[in-house]
Amino acid sequence: MHRKNIFAAALIMLSSLAATAQYNSILIPAELKEDANMVVRLKEQDVQIKSKGNAVIRTHYVYTILNAGGDKYAEFISHYDKLRKVSDIDGTLYDAMGLKIRSVKKGEVKDYSNTSEDNLADNSRVKYHSFAHKVYPYTVEYEHTIEYDGIFNLPMWIPVFDEKVSVEKSVLKVTTPADYKLRYKAYNAAEPVISTIKNATGYSWELSKYKAVKEEIYSPSWHQITPVVFLAPSAFELQR
Repeated sequence: MHRKNIFAAALIMLSSLAATAQYNSILIPAELKEDANMVVRLKEQDVQIKSKGNAVIRTHYVYTILNAGGDKYAEFISHYDKLRKVSDIDGTLYDAMGLKIRSVKKGEVKDYSNTSEDNLADNSRVKYHSFAHKVYPYTVEYEHTIEYDGIFNLPMWIPVFDEKVSVEKSVLKVTTPADYKLRYKAYNAAEPVISTIKNATGYSWELSKYKAVKEEIYSPSWHQITPVVFLAPSAFELQR
């Protein structure tokens, strides 16, 4: 019986190691580490437009921080207000080998006002969390959901969102009602893959194996030198 318990424990441990091996920093291609402070191992943005007045955006990302220059990307920051609700926040910290160190605990996500004293009528707030880890390289994984009450704007897809950031894989998926016309403008990105499922239309963009960019003085605007997709609603209304 004792041997069976040891065998079962070993299987659980091996299963856990296999599940996290994908985040092992050794697996990052050498060219993605070159000139990079951080590597986007995976980022998935799922935008679901339910109607003219309601949208749900689910974001999941895994960032490997290579050095102190990448620490700022390890912080979780999400802005919200009375028209945007943030929920389902979860996060995990991994070591250099991709082994789990710990997860976000209940109560660790801070909630701050994002309103200046000069504009007290603004109800903007921010959710914030940091593992404050300083042993490099390390990996953070976060996911959260934002629900829009009134679609006045939609998020941009900027897979390479800063200099010295490389991307292993980044995906944007947008799902709309079949009769909803999505407005978008892409720079340095291919046209989306468009699909029709039942009464919905799906749009998807993907970027992979993109090396870090070093921004030079007098260089063009960021969206002119890296892939960017701007999204905009074709119509909107408040859900009241």
